[in-house]
Amino acid sequence: MSRHSSFDLSEKVEKLTVISCLAVLSLIYLSVQVEGFLKDKTSPTLDNLQKAYNSESNSNVMYLNFAEKARDEGHQEVALLFKTLAHAEKNHRDNHAQLIEVMEATPTQTMIVRQATSTVEQKVHSTNKNLSKLIQGDLSSSVQRESGERQMYSKFIKQARLDNNLAALEIFETALVEENLHSQLLAQVQGNLDD
Repeated sequence: MSRHSSFDLSEKVEKLTVISCLAVLSLIYLSVQVEGFLKDKTSPTLDNLQKAYNSESNSNVMYLNFAEKARDEGHQEVALLFKTLAHAEKNHRDNHAQLIEVMEATPTQTMIVRQATSTVEQKVHSTNKNLSKLIQGDLSSSVQRESGERQMYSKFIKQARLDNNLAALEIFETALVEENLHSQLLAQVQGNLDD
C-alpha cells in the first residue's frame, strides 16, 4: 500500500467520522425539537385532539344510551349495532387520550349527550310502527353525529399536516375512515329498519 493511498483512506475515515458525528448531533437536535414539539401545550393539533377526545366521549355515552333503549324496546339487532359503535368510539377516545398524555397534557371532556328517544318517556302505544319511529329518531341522530365527526376529522387532518404531527395525523386519518364506515352502516340500517 503506498503512502498516498493510506493518506486517502485516513482522510476518508476522518471525513466519515465527522459526517457521522454531525448526523448524530442532528438526530439529537431533532429528537429534542420533536420532544419539545410534542410537549407544546398550545399547539392547534393538541387543541384538536382535546376536541376529538371530547366528541368521542360524548358519542360513546350516546351510543350506550341508544343501545339500552333499543334493547328495552325489542330491537336487539339495533341495540347490538349501537353497542358496537359505542365500543368503536371508546377506542377513538382512548387513542386520543394516549396521545394527549404523550404531549404532556390532560384529556378533558364536557359531557353533552343526547338521550335516546324512548317509549317510556313519550308514553306512546307499544306497536312496532311506533317503536320503529322512535328508533329511527335515534338512528337519525347517530347519522348526524357521524357526519359532524367526519367533518371534524377532515379539518383536524389538515391541521396535523400543517403542524407536522405524524402521530395525530395517523390517529385522525384512522378515525375518519372508521367514521365513514359508521355512517354507511347507520344509513343502511336506517333504510332497512322495517326488515
